Amino acid sequence: MAGGLGDRVEKTFEVKASVAAGASQAVRNWRSRAMVITGTFSATIVIEGSTNGSTWLTIWTVTAPGTYELPDDLAYLRCNTTGYTSGTPEAVCVGWPGA
Repeated sequence: MAGGLGDRVEKTFEVKASVAAGASQAVRNWRSRAMVITGTFSATIVIEGSTNGSTWLTIWTVTAPGTYELPDDLAYLRCNTTGYTSGTPEAVCVGWPGA
Protein backbone atom coordinates (compact mmCIF):
# COMPACT_ATOMS: atom_id res chain seq x y z
CA MET A 1 0.00 0.00 0.00
CA ALA A 2 1.18 3.46 -0.92
CA GLY A 3 -0.31 6.06 1.38
CA GLY A 4 -3.50 4.04 1.82
CA LEU A 5 -4.31 4.17 -1.90
CA GLY A 6 -3.77 0.47 -2.62
CA ASP A 7 -1.44 -1.06 -5.18
CA ARG A 8 -0.40 1.25 -8.01
CA VAL A 9 -1.34 0.17 -11.52
CA GLU A 10 0.25 1.23 -14.79
CA LYS A 11 -0.21 0.84 -18.53
CA THR A 12 2.25 1.56 -21.30
CA PHE A 13 0.80 3.66 -24.12
CA GLU A 14 1.83 3.56 -27.74
CA VAL A 15 3.52 6.76 -28.94
CA LYS A 16 3.86 6.83 -32.74
CA ALA A 17 7.18 7.82 -34.32
CA SER A 18 5.16 9.61 -37.01
CA VAL A 19 2.15 11.91 -37.09
CA ALA A 20 -0.60 9.55 -35.93
CA ALA A 21 -2.67 8.62 -32.89
CA GLY A 22 -1.63 5.65 -30.79
CA ALA A 23 -4.15 3.05 -29.68
CA SER A 24 -6.51 4.07 -26.89
CA GLN A 25 -6.72 2.18 -23.62
CA ALA A 26 -9.40 2.00 -20.95
CA VAL A 27 -8.48 3.56 -17.60
CA ARG A 28 -11.95 3.69 -16.10
CA ASN A 29 -12.03 3.14 -12.35
CA TRP A 30 -8.51 4.50 -11.89
CA ARG A 31 -7.95 7.51 -9.65
CA SER A 32 -5.05 9.89 -9.04
CA ARG A 33 -3.74 9.28 -12.55
CA ALA A 34 -0.73 10.75 -14.29
CA MET A 35 0.93 10.20 -17.67
CA VAL A 36 4.72 9.92 -17.44
CA ILE A 37 6.49 10.84 -20.69
CA THR A 38 10.15 9.82 -20.96
CA GLY A 39 12.82 9.57 -23.62
CA THR A 40 14.92 11.88 -25.76
CA PHE A 41 12.82 13.23 -28.60
CA SER A 42 11.83 16.15 -30.78
CA ALA A 43 8.07 15.72 -31.10
CA THR A 44 4.70 17.08 -30.05
CA ILE A 45 2.52 14.58 -28.24
CA VAL A 46 -1.06 15.39 -27.38
CA ILE A 47 -2.40 13.41 -24.43
CA GLU A 48 -6.08 12.94 -25.21
CA GLY A 49 -8.94 11.70 -23.05
CA SER A 50 -12.46 10.49 -23.71
CA THR A 51 -15.49 9.48 -21.69
CA ASN A 52 -16.92 7.33 -24.52
CA GLY A 53 -13.97 6.22 -26.68
CA SER A 54 -15.04 8.21 -29.73
CA THR A 55 -14.97 11.91 -28.79
CA TRP A 56 -11.46 13.00 -27.82
CA LEU A 57 -10.40 16.07 -25.82
CA THR A 58 -6.91 17.51 -25.49
CA ILE A 59 -5.69 17.15 -21.92
CA TRP A 60 -2.03 18.13 -22.38
CA THR A 61 0.23 19.13 -25.26
CA VAL A 62 3.69 17.75 -24.49
CA THR A 63 7.04 18.66 -26.06
CA ALA A 64 9.33 17.49 -23.24
CA PRO A 65 9.58 14.60 -20.79
CA GLY A 66 7.64 15.02 -17.57
CA THR A 67 4.74 13.89 -15.42
CA TYR A 68 1.32 15.19 -16.41
CA GLU A 69 -1.68 14.89 -14.06
CA LEU A 70 -4.92 13.58 -15.59
CA PRO A 71 -8.57 14.14 -14.65
CA ASP A 72 -10.28 11.23 -12.89
CA ASP A 73 -13.47 11.36 -14.99
CA LEU A 74 -11.94 9.98 -18.22
CA ALA A 75 -12.63 6.40 -19.28
CA TYR A 76 -10.06 6.25 -22.12
CA LEU A 77 -6.66 7.78 -22.86
CA ARG A 78 -4.35 7.87 -25.86
CA CYS A 79 -1.22 9.66 -27.07
CA ASN A 80 -1.59 11.46 -30.40
CA THR A 81 1.68 12.45 -32.09
CA THR A 82 0.90 15.69 -33.93
CA GLY A 83 4.49 16.56 -34.85
CA TYR A 84 7.56 14.34 -35.08
CA THR A 85 11.18 14.99 -35.97
CA SER A 86 13.28 12.43 -34.11
CA GLY A 87 13.81 10.32 -31.01
CA THR A 88 11.86 7.78 -29.02
CA PRO A 89 9.20 9.15 -26.68
CA GLU A 90 7.60 6.68 -24.28
CA ALA A 91 4.43 7.04 -22.22
CA VAL A 92 3.22 5.20 -19.12
CA CYS A 93 0.01 6.01 -17.29
CA VAL A 94 0.14 5.38 -13.54
CA GLY A 95 -2.71 5.48 -11.07
CA TRP A 96 -4.52 3.63 -8.33
CA PRO A 97 -7.53 1.33 -8.66
CA GLY A 98 -10.90 2.49 -7.42
CA ALA A 99 -13.82 4.58 -8.57
